[in-house]
Amino acid sequence: MGNGITRAGVATAKATGDLSLDAIRGALAACDPDRAAEIALARLAGGEPLPIEVVLDLVPQLLDVPVASGLMGLAARTPESPPLTAMLGRFPVFADGVAVRVVVAWAAWRAQTPRDLMIREVRRLARLKLEKSDRALVVALVDALDDAHLRALAEPLGRPKAADLKAVVAEADKLLATPIAQLVAELPAQAEAAASIGFTVRTGPRVGRNDPCPCGSGQKYKKCHADEDAAVTASPVVGMSWESFLGDGAVKMTVADVEALSMFDLARVELAKLPDVALVRAFDRFLVELAWARAIAVADELVAREHARADLARDEIVLATIERGQLELAEAQLAHLIDPISVTLRRLELDLRAHVTVGAETIVGLAERAVRGELDDYELAQALLAGAPGLGILVARGCVRKENAADAEVICELIERARDQLMIAPDDPAWDMIPKADPKAPRAAATDKKARVVLEGTLRETGAKIAQLEHDLAEARADRDRDRAAASAPLDPEKLRVLKRRIDELEGLVREGVVERTELRRQLGMVAPVAVAPIAIAKPEDDDDGDELDDIARDIAIPTFSRRTLDALEDVPRAVAAETMRTIGALAAGDVAAWRRAKLARDMARQVLMARVGIHHRLLFRTEDGGLEIMDLVTREELTTTLKRLRSTRA
Repeated sequence: MGNGITRAGVATAKATGDLSLDAIRGALAACDPDRAAEIALARLAGGEPLPIEVVLDLVPQLLDVPVASGLMGLAARTPESPPLTAMLGRFPVFADGVAVRVVVAWAAWRAQTPRDLMIREVRRLARLKLEKSDRALVVALVDALDDAHLRALAEPLGRPKAADLKAVVAEADKLLATPIAQLVAELPAQAEAAASIGFTVRTGPRVGRNDPCPCGSGQKYKKCHADEDAAVTASPVVGMSWESFLGDGAVKMTVADVEALSMFDLARVELAKLPDVALVRAFDRFLVELAWARAIAVADELVAREHARADLARDEIVLATIERGQLELAEAQLAHLIDPISVTLRRLELDLRAHVTVGAETIVGLAERAVRGELDDYELAQALLAGAPGLGILVARGCVRKENAADAEVICELIERARDQLMIAPDDPAWDMIPKADPKAPRAAATDKKARVVLEGTLRETGAKIAQLEHDLAEARADRDRDRAAASAPLDPEKLRVLKRRIDELEGLVREGVVERTELRRQLGMVAPVAVAPIAIAKPEDDDDGDELDDIARDIAIPTFSRRTLDALEDVPRAVAAETMRTIGALAAGDVAAWRRAKLARDMARQVLMARVGIHHRLLFRTEDGGLEIMDLVTREELTTTLKRLRSTRA
């Protein structure tokens, strides 16, 4: 998110003179946490205090570990600080910020957060995919907390060498104790050039329209160079500035455009002008990043359009805010929810979370309705697990049914969270109720962690893409028919070929999308497995940010695997792991077809190559000194943030 926290950005914030808390909150509301951090650092460097409530809101949005550590260290030294674990529920769902979350946990422990709260959080951290240094810090927390159940859960993390463990702990403590002046001095001077898929983006520190112009004229930026900068900032639409693209140009934005925008730019888009499919995708991105104000604004716009998904979007906001302890916000959104069943279940979960007394007749009545099929027993179990974990576990066990292993595994994951809350041993007996899959049989449903959440999001995304492609296809066919009808002479053969190629491409993409949607529904248990006849695809959809490779003969290479890749192979479904190994084998063997499907990532200091693994995964690798270094295996959704991380670290 953002262009990075820099000394120039801190200096610009100081020059504006507006270091108010409202300025920080405004930057966060604009999905620009880096700018918010620069204002906060300028404020602290000037001797002004930073309330703990602002730190709680800011740190989970950051990717810069030193800055997050410095702010956490400051918060930990504030006597009236609430438990820093209050911050932990504010981390975005799939953000690339696990390292910051581990730092928050370490700072919370150093701040003498109650042991029970720490054990619950470290149990959650132990289940995440962690880097080597993060694993070491989690192991140090496990040692310090000395809980038998936690030790058993964290055993797969391994045991670092004593010297490595000591070094990681010393570095973490050093970062927490870094003075603000030193923290600012060690920031990079300027932001490095950044890239976003398909777009040219601004580099260097961002300047507000009312800020002093960096040219030194003494005038405000808006009266000096703002218009010139906007005119030369490229956009995907020929002849349209970037600012215009985010404004009036929103009417032509596609789902792909919304996906390619940074969160900072997406927050500036005029939502009322977005087409329906692009608006729905914008909602999904805001919700995943926990950008509540923006997600609510999209839900309001969907209501104004009487869109079919309006009430569902509102329900997703209520669920997400309850899950992360934003109970006042959840209460406000619940008042706008329409579906009576959703209202009843969310009210139950909200009351339980807020420790409001719920009558036995209410729970008994809901149980009877679930038995009659009037509401989903899975959703009833979810509501109870959150606020009444003991009762919720008992109800959830009844939802573990053999006919749907995917749902059963998701329910068991929720049960494990409830067991964390109760501080009882992990590995609920419900896991034994899930039928064991035949390793030789095709995988009928996704069973990895977060599978249902990820698949449901991908299903919505695929549906939106199909709708957009069908719209583009209809327009292309209409263009062809208009040209034919208006032509008084034979059409230019080259123009006909271009139109035909475009229509064939769109038809192929639509067919591929339908097949993908069918597969996703099958994995979710929404439809029975079906045999899909092979179809000709004109050109596969490819959202990877990369260039084609030269078609040359390649020698056999010996592959080596990073820790990230090995961890990913353990986490992904067996079918994905098997396909990954087949892809690596083909690349290592110099297979021409495999290398033709690979791409070269752009703007990298060192070579980074990409290969598709099935529909949803991407393999990252490089070739050096005759070897094949396998760097990572990520989902399609994680690809953009992973490439951004590699660019920023110059790895």
